This record gives sequence, C-alpha cells and structure tokens, in this order.
Amino acid sequence: MTATKAKAENKTAYHFENSKGEHAHFLGDKPLLGTSSVCKIIGNGGAFSWWASGKAVEKFGWVKKADPRKSTELEIIENRIQRKSMAAAALLDYRTMSIEGYLALLDSAYRAHEDSKQDSAVKGTDLHAELELYVKKAISENDGRPYPALEVEHWPPQIEPFGNWCVGNVERFLWSEAHCYSEKLWTGGISDAGALMKDGKVAVIDFKSSKDAYFNQFVQCAGYALQIEENGLLDAQGNSTSKPKGKVEALYVVPFGSSDVTPRSHFDVEGRKADFEAAVRLYRSSQQFGV
Repeated sequence: MTATKAKAENKTAYHFENSKGEHAHFLGDKPLLGTSSVCKIIGNGGAFSWWASGKAVEKFGWVKKADPRKSTELEIIENRIQRKSMAAAALLDYRTMSIEGYLALLDSAYRAHEDSKQDSAVKGTDLHAELELYVKKAISENDGRPYPALEVEHWPPQIEPFGNWCVGNVERFLWSEAHCYSEKLWTGGISDAGALMKDGKVAVIDFKSSKDAYFNQFVQCAGYALQIEENGLLDAQGNSTSKPKGKVEALYVVPFGSSDVTPRSHFDVEGRKADFEAAVRLYRSSQQFGV
C-alpha cells in the first residue's frame, strides 16, 4: 500500500511535508510537534546568550579575553595587546562619528548575532550535508561499515576526525535521515543517523553546527530514540523502512562547529527520554500562554 493510499484510509498515517523550507510532520491531517522545536524550550545553559552578547560588542572593538586555563603565557600577552589596540582604534573612530553613523553602528550591533547565525547556517548546511553523505555512502556502498574519511571524495579536512572515529567505534550504520514519530507524545522528527556500535549498543547520532554538545541536544537525541522505539523508522511518505532490534542505549552528538569534532557521548538514555517527555509538556504549556 502506498503512503498516499494509506493516508486516505488511515487518519493516523504519518507523512512529512517540506513547503518553502518549512518542515512539518503530520499524522493524517494534523501536525505533530517538531522534536527540535520541543527541545528549544530547554535552552543550552546560557551559551547562546554569551555568544550573542559577544557578537554585539565586537562592533565596538571588543576582543574576547584569553582564558588562562587554555592559553600559553605568550598567547595571553598577545591577546592583551590586541584587546587594547582594538579598543583604542574604536575610540578614535567613535569620536569623529556622526549621530547617524553611530545609530547605524548600534543597529548593526543589535543584529550582529543574527547575521552571524545566518552565515553559520549556510556553512553548517554544507558540513551537515558532508556528514550525511559519509553515512549514506557507508550504508549504500559498504553494508553500513564505516571507512576512513580520507577515502571519501571531497571530504572536508575539518570534519575528517569523524570518519576516523567511526572506523574505531562504529560496527555499521543502521540509518541516515530517518523519519520517526510518537503518537503518544504527538511529536515527529528526522534522526540524522543511527548505528550499531562495536560495543553492541544501538546509538542515535545527531549532527550539530555548535562548538560543543549541550544537554538539550542529548535530550533531542533521546526524543528520536523514544519515537524510533515506538514506531520504527520511516521515509518522508510514511513507509516503514525498519525497526532496530532492542532499545537505543547510546546517544552521540557531533559538534562540527568545534575545532574538535569527535562525537560527544551520553549513555543515560532513559533519563533523557524522561526529560524529553517533560520538555513536551513544557512546550505545550508555553504555547498555550503564547510564549
């Protein structure tokens, strides 16, 4: 039975729509809550707020202070000199700036974080696509078994460590870009990848453009795990593709915006599933209040 026919005969048939860049998951004709949207209610511990503030004050000559725990003495001295130099140059510019020019600078600072986010999104999409390609090629051409990143055509050197990590830790990939949903929680999502690890655990793997892995990202992975265990893996039309044997026992986030893109691991899957269920409740409550 095709997904279209199933949808007509079953009011709870899953399907996915992508209209003008807007992703939407449905059961029948009713939209599901997006897994990533739900997890935004958790936040990432304030990391984004600090980053956004930094992008704004950069417009006024600010340079981040070197962390003495991660910097050499020479790097700290060079950073101190750079901070003073940039601040001095900015002060000279502002003294000759018109009111209109200063207001334009303020507007630019106000939008700095969003502009940077848009630029990163474009770059992140490319890197995300390369990671997807690596997994898809392993599944389609090598029975899911990973191979060294250098063997992949046009593999970007900044994410090469992911392939090398896979060779040492992944037995074989089980899925790439798989759809999943939960009728119980009324959520839907697309899991970047899944794998059978060499330690025998089934794992959900998610690719993120962030510079580190955050708590809410592991909750998102657990949300996928919960949905996959409930209804298996599907394609965009709602056709069932497979259902992994056993429960998901490991979660991995690949922060490809970091200088170290080695996947970060988490193993309290049941705990993070409970957090995802709580996030769904919080998200629903926030929507009722128009937050």
